[in-house]
Amino acid sequence: MSPILHSNMKRAFLFSAAILLGATGALKLVSCSMEAQYLASPDPVLRVLSQRQLMLLGACLEIGLAAFIIIHTSDRSKLWLVLWIAAVFLTYRAGLWASGSSAPCPCLGGSLRWIVAHAESLDRLLRCIVAYLMLVSSLFLLSEWRESRAVILQPPEATL
Repeated sequence: MSPILHSNMKRAFLFSAAILLGATGALKLVSCSMEAQYLASPDPVLRVLSQRQLMLLGACLEIGLAAFIIIHTSDRSKLWLVLWIAAVFLTYRAGLWASGSSAPCPCLGGSLRWIVAHAESLDRLLRCIVAYLMLVSSLFLLSEWRESRAVILQPPEATL
């Protein structure tokens, strides 16, 4: 693959990650502002926080990461942060599963209930987003690692 195409694909991925994180962060903020009873209840995984508090924390983190991706210049830092946030999301979902919760992830609260009739469909979509962020950022980081190793292992050019 040509370096220009690779670079354009990486930038497109990072832009899509910023859009996804910004959008989900904004939806979490909308959910936090709702007057829903369940938002005051303890989070099923992090019981020391209410669902509203955790959603607000997640919203700030996601919007902050989206801004970082747009503003910062180091693609490697951006990719590591996307991989990190995807791992956080995956860990939270594992915590939901381990807690025995059968309900879909309350990740976006009630902000999309008027669009998506089934919470399971929304949960499936969010799982796909997490998989996308984790898989693609991992592939780009692996590619960068392989390129850096190829440069290190390459013998010096002979000069005549």
